[in-house]
Amino acid sequence: MKEQLMTAAWLREWGLVDQPANPTTGRIPKTMAYLVHYVLDMAYIETPILTETSKQIARRRYCTIYQMARAGRGTQEIRVVQRSLTIDWNRIWRNLRVSWVSEDRQSTWYSVIHDIVPTNERLFAMHLVDTASCRQCGRPETLLHRLTECAHGTEIWEWTRRRMAMILRVDPRYIPSDRLLTPYFNFWPPRRLRAIQWILAHIVWYRMQRAATTNTN
Repeated sequence: MKEQLMTAAWLREWGLVDQPANPTTGRIPKTMAYLVHYVLDMAYIETPILTETSKQIARRRYCTIYQMARAGRGTQEIRVVQRSLTIDWNRIWRNLRVSWVSEDRQSTWYSVIHDIVPTNERLFAMHLVDTASCRQCGRPETLLHRLTECAHGTEIWEWTRRRMAMILRVDPRYIPSDRLLTPYFNFWPPRRLRAIQWILAHIVWYRMQRAATTNTN
């Protein structure tokens, strides 16, 4: 609000120096969008108190506008997290990051976990293909279908699940296939955990490479 500033001159010209009860911004040129936002935001900020310093007023104004912007924007989580908010995603990121596999295996598992693989189901939802069915078997081509169902996927997954059950000393039925997509497990000791991470990362890599070769052919 310094007298020599151009912004202050325009605010005085349009009678916007005092706090407006119901701000109208129609008379402000569209090229000065920052002034439009200023007038709209000032309606939510309390009138300065005489005992307040300019620094205190500026701090209160900033905090108010910041809270308004944050409330309007909301929490910006990635799409895969928004779909499954009850899953421990921090554990998933850690299992992916510390898995003892090569970079290409880890990168493939990353794309699967983040659900950024162009399956027919996803492409069909984006209107980029005519059908969501798999080219090989005609069933809906979901990400899990590529990994555990199509072609010899069922046999490969069942064999792998039995081996993991032996390592964990549990019944194979307690190892769901969605652990390939959301590995939020935590086993003890660490050697056992690393073994399961290694197995899952490699089956994901193998099946995705197989699917890519089949689609190309």
